[in-house]
Amino acid sequence: MTEVRTPKRSGRGLAGLSGLSYDLLMASAERRMFAAIRKDLLASTTGRVIEVGGGTGANLLHYPRGALEHLDVVEPSESMAARFERRRPRWALLHPGSAEELPFPDATFDAAVGTLVFCSVPDMERGFAELRRVLVPGGRFHFLEHVRSQRPRVGSWQDRLDGVWSRMCGGCHANRRTVEAIESAGFEVEHLDEREVGWQGGLVRDFAWGIARSA
Repeated sequence: MTEVRTPKRSGRGLAGLSGLSYDLLMASAERRMFAAIRKDLLASTTGRVIEVGGGTGANLLHYPRGALEHLDVVEPSESMAARFERRRPRWALLHPGSAEELPFPDATFDAAVGTLVFCSVPDMERGFAELRRVLVPGGRFHFLEHVRSQRPRVGSWQDRLDGVWSRMCGGCHANRRTVEAIESAGFEVEHLDEREVGWQGGLVRDFAWGIARSA
């Protein structure tokens, strides 16, 4: 197994937290919302799969193991990766790296997964371009992210407080138009769900998840 080192770009919201602290912070939200979304979102993953920003391994229980040939997970945070490694099944491989510079050849994977990570990838557009590069033509990207609020007043506050929020939360941006960026990278969104919830003091409110096909 390659030694995991922390690269210059974190690509992980709340990156200042240890893997354990991150799990404790997210435990309630996982039970109330995210676990069910992950299960539905990942149910159709098949073949060769790449996950970017695997964090501490929240998705591992939800992959349809019998449908996967193998799973390659890229995680830049040393603390997150250490916790992931303790949970890692034999059929998954963990790699250090960032979403913007994936260490794989073109057209390597049938599916890609990114959950609660692109809010903090420094160059989100480059990250989506990299995912499209490593996917086979027609490959699918399964995503779950918090996004800029559709409410004008809330979106305006997200814009105004973005610098402060980002510094406080390890590079996280609450105001990203993530679905639009996925489409701009050359993906066609085939399925999309959205939900407004109260989370992290109200600045993070809207979530979007779905499946996009590499056009």
